[in-house]
Amino acid sequence: CANTYDTGSNISFEQNIGLSDAGALTVSNGIYYELRDNNNPIVGLLPLHSKLLIYKTNSISIGEINLSGGNSDPIIIQQDVVRNIGACSICTVCNTGLKHIFFSGSNLYETDGFNIQAIGDGNIQYIIKNMNKEYLHRCFAFILPEENLYCLMIPTGTSEYCNTCIVFNYETRSWTFWTFK
Repeated sequence: CANTYDTGSNISFEQNIGLSDAGALTVSNGIYYELRDNNNPIVGLLPLHSKLLIYKTNSISIGEINLSGGNSDPIIIQQDVVRNIGACSICTVCNTGLKHIFFSGSNLYETDGFNIQAIGDGNIQYIIKNMNKEYLHRCFAFILPEENLYCLMIPTGTSEYCNTCIVFNYETRSWTFWTFK
């Protein structure tokens, strides 16, 4: 995924997804899907149901298995299905089983692969106001599925490291904040 460089042919594949047999990713036997917007880099991709969600900094693209068979491409890519919303890091995207929850750097969202909804309303102002934006790249998230919790770790104040956990219960839709020293 993302930026690859083939040393044999000296060809740079910016923003591509490459597919091939296991361990045989080469230009001659692989399939490449170009996602051409170099100002909107891929941060990562994760499966959701039968889809592959391709997260960029400012958009989300979707890949789906092509069931037509034959010589057709095995994956159909729909580029930038969601525009102006992306993930600041793939480390903030979590799969709850039914949805992905992620942090864009300016809001929290959830998506089922078809619809996207902002879920940070009312709490995002606190997050944005207190977040140390210089170290946004250090944000990460995890889920506690037994408790239905999405936990987003962010650096706040002057901290260079994540010291606050924003906790969202995706079943009850409630919020809490945990602070670490």
